[in-house]
Amino acid sequence: MINGEGSIHDGRPSSWSILAIARVSTQSGKPVHLVNTTLAGLGPADFRILQGLDRIVVLEPVSSRYLDAHGVPHELGADAAWTFL
Repeated sequence: MINGEGSIHDGRPSSWSILAIARVSTQSGKPVHLVNTTLAGLGPADFRILQGLDRIVVLEPVSSRYLDAHGVPHELGADAAWTFL
């Protein structure tokens, strides 16, 4: 499980790191669930990685519409931090 923590967007170094971990994990045959994330400003290679994940849960409707537009299966869910309040 990878906590995206709202940081996968616009070519940020944290985006590359998280997506690289996801790619290596899927290539190793591990199930990969990307949760608690915001996604925007991604490139074709990023979408190929996302397509290979077992589950994606985005934080807000903007990311959900973005992934819908690019044909990436996902779910819209609440920020997991709220479960600890």
